[in-house]
Amino acid sequence: LDYLNSGNSRHISIGGKTCTLKSVSNSILECYTPAQTISTEFAVKLKIDLANRETSIFSYREDPIVYEIHPTKSFISGGSTITGVGKNLNSVSVPRMVINVHEAGRNFTVACQHRSNSEIICCTTPSLQQLNLQLPLKTKAFFMLDGILSKYFDLIYVHNPVFKPFEKPVMISMGNENVLEIKGNDIDPEAVKGEVLKVGNKSCENIHLHSEAVLCTVPNDLLKLNSELNIEWKQAISSTVLGKVIVQPDQNFTGLIAGVVSISTALLLLLGFFLWLKKRKQIKDLGSELVRYDARVHTPHLDRLVSARSVSPTTEMVSNESVDYRATFPEDQFPNSSQNGSCRQVQYPLTDMSPILTSGDSDISSPLLQNTVHIDLSALNPELVQAVQHVVIGPSSLIVHFNEVIGRGHFGCVYHGTLLDNDGKKIHCAVKSLNRITDIGEVSQFLTEGIIMKDFSHPNVLSLLGICLRSEGSPLVVLPYMKHGDLRNFIRNETHNPTVKDLIGFGLQVAKGMKYLASKKFVHRDLAARNCMLDEKFTVKVADFGLARDMYDKEYYSVHNKTGAKLPVKWMALESLQTQKFTTKSDVWSFGVLLWELMTRGAPPYPDVNTFDITVYLLQGRRLLQPEYCPDPLYEVMLKCWHPKAEMRPSFSELVSRISAIFSTFIGEHYVHVNATYVNVKCVAPYPSLLSSEDNADDEVDTRPASFWETS
Repeated sequence: LDYLNSGNSRHISIGGKTCTLKSVSNSILECYTPAQTISTEFAVKLKIDLANRETSIFSYREDPIVYEIHPTKSFISGGSTITGVGKNLNSVSVPRMVINVHEAGRNFTVACQHRSNSEIICCTTPSLQQLNLQLPLKTKAFFMLDGILSKYFDLIYVHNPVFKPFEKPVMISMGNENVLEIKGNDIDPEAVKGEVLKVGNKSCENIHLHSEAVLCTVPNDLLKLNSELNIEWKQAISSTVLGKVIVQPDQNFTGLIAGVVSISTALLLLLGFFLWLKKRKQIKDLGSELVRYDARVHTPHLDRLVSARSVSPTTEMVSNESVDYRATFPEDQFPNSSQNGSCRQVQYPLTDMSPILTSGDSDISSPLLQNTVHIDLSALNPELVQAVQHVVIGPSSLIVHFNEVIGRGHFGCVYHGTLLDNDGKKIHCAVKSLNRITDIGEVSQFLTEGIIMKDFSHPNVLSLLGICLRSEGSPLVVLPYMKHGDLRNFIRNETHNPTVKDLIGFGLQVAKGMKYLASKKFVHRDLAARNCMLDEKFTVKVADFGLARDMYDKEYYSVHNKTGAKLPVKWMALESLQTQKFTTKSDVWSFGVLLWELMTRGAPPYPDVNTFDITVYLLQGRRLLQPEYCPDPLYEVMLKCWHPKAEMRPSFSELVSRISAIFSTFIGEHYVHVNATYVNVKCVAPYPSLLSSEDNADDEVDTRPASFWETS
């Protein structure tokens, strides 16, 4: 809805009772829900002046209740996880815990997180060291549950323990001897149960106090890692590393393990030889089944979707997917760099990057970007300048660390940055240079889009902190810094162990972010795992849209220019491949491919299909196969996203509902391991072919690997 702030009066009612207005804007009305006597659904009615409208249905659930908390003690430095146990706690959108310190006359409020079911929420205690009060300190804790206050619970703060650092790494066994002993003094047996002892990225389990030491077990998940793990004492604002632990094989089973490994190796070799023979026979038998693309199949503009084969027809994206988002490089590695926003030169020894780092018909040695861009800001429309005042960040408020590169692409570079807010507080941020904006008309378009993006506010959408226009150099986009980088690199990291539920949860967060963008009539056009980011709390943020897009719009999506720019064809909807038009429904198709990426932990889609032939492959009704760890209901969702008719695909609202239902059925015990080899041989077509029978008989999809084209 728009124009909600028009008229003289507004009235919202839920089930006939007034919903008291909190705030009013052009597209959002916020109000405090009235109490109801029963848990059911009620109609929401909106009245602006004399106009009446029944907008939707609002569901009331039973009031949440917290029965008890554990543990009931926390160390004075905070960081303890307090678990609230109750009922209907999943109906609370933003649960909070408040700690009342009577002696100081102060309240401390912390946000809480939902755990696996509706009966548990977990909150981290704040540090009270700065109060300098006598210990033990008795406080009162209660919970704010979306307007409902729980009863008070006693929470006692005690002295910090004095843990003794480990002199050398601790060796533990992968058998039954994975018990860890952490020595120290003044260790409170109740407070130490607040998940304050961490091994790797998980809490030490089965904690109990024995004499002057804490005994706990290393989680079984971590025993699979073949690396050193940090032992840490977690506090509210910091962590103290106590030592390291190294997992070693159980000595009692060395001979048995060696025998099993030898037998397994022999069996695998035999199996591999058998599969090789079978695959060779399959490929020979498939010779008459496969179809080859030629000009008789009418696929409009397909030849313009990719570069000429002499360049590299298998290059799917103008991005270096092997470079981690968070990577930084020593300054002396780029001796010719300057601080004008131009991108540093990088060596890619295994890949020919010349089609990417040069512009179309120009010579390979010519620079992609101008070293100096001068834009006369005084020529901008005064009304536009006035409208973007809340978006523009002054150069004095932004420090760009040009010697610390986060990433690079066709657009320029992403640098580490420091943003100074109005209070002088320093905020770690990412600064993106957009060197392809070179004239005043493009700056006006850039600012107009910035006004729209600045108003975006959703936990699963990467927000825009602002934009910076300099008199010399390219415009800069200022974005929040994402600690864990992009989603694709994160799930491909072998040191991470996501469960099926974790991966589905990532997909659900992306769906929620895209639902929000769709509600704003915003089309992403490049949705993929590489374009979603993870913050320090592992919240997924949909990114690389609008101003933040990896290539500026006019060059990345236009196929009529002469730059030979690459399109993400294996993520594109069938109609987008044919018409170069993008809609919310084409975003839904890309979301289906993103789900497939998640369930394969970042495998490339259609690895056996040449980029040039992807349209014919899809026209035959063929789609990506179901990944090994993918639940059947989730694969059904993927197939619906890939329906050849755009109007038959689900909306992002439907996708959020369906994936939420699937997510709620998992407890997360199945782990998905990295397997980069994923081959679609003899793919079954879930949709009928859109090609004629004659075309199917005469045409052949090229399934030669990318390396064939790159070396031929």
